[in-house]
Amino acid sequence: MSEIFTGEDWIPGPPHPSGHSINPCLANINSTHSLLVGGLPAFTVTWIHDWSNNSWSRAGDLLQGRQDHDCVGLDGQHVLLAGGRNKDNTQELYSVELFDAEWGNWTVQPDLPDVDLPGQPILLNWDGAVLGLFFGEDRVYQRRAEDGSWSELAGVQLPDIFFGSHVNKVAIVPDYYAAGCVAED
Repeated sequence: MSEIFTGEDWIPGPPHPSGHSINPCLANINSTHSLLVGGLPAFTVTWIHDWSNNSWSRAGDLLQGRQDHDCVGLDGQHVLLAGGRNKDNTQELYSVELFDAEWGNWTVQPDLPDVDLPGQPILLNWDGAVLGLFFGEDRVYQRRAEDGSWSELAGVQLPDIFFGSHVNKVAIVPDYYAAGCVAED
């Protein structure tokens, strides 16, 4: 089951494709297509939803099956996926994959930074730059588009430890909204 917020109301969205139910990742590829990938029990399966005709189609499988991962749309053509755990939930995954919508396949990217737990990350697109928050960290990491390497984002520290995407939620707020916000205890 899915729901879509219209700006005023919640309406029923498209049903998930068969076999997808727990901890997949969903990202917009562009304004007409979304990607649903990984999770229980499919682990490696990639689906693309075409909003113009409300249909799902299969794309190339992930190179490494995973759950508790995250993904983010990049440029209207690619989706970056990172972190998570293997299908047996016994191994943390530092691997990163890049989906190319034109070819419908995944390619290996440089691994995540040396963080304690790469499961339940949050990936954000900040004006084309990928930011990552990782379980047990109070730092924000940035992926270099040029070579895919990760490093701490200079001068940025979270007010508390990030406890994973199942506990903490994060949004990037444009300056014109942030300027009017006042923190309250």
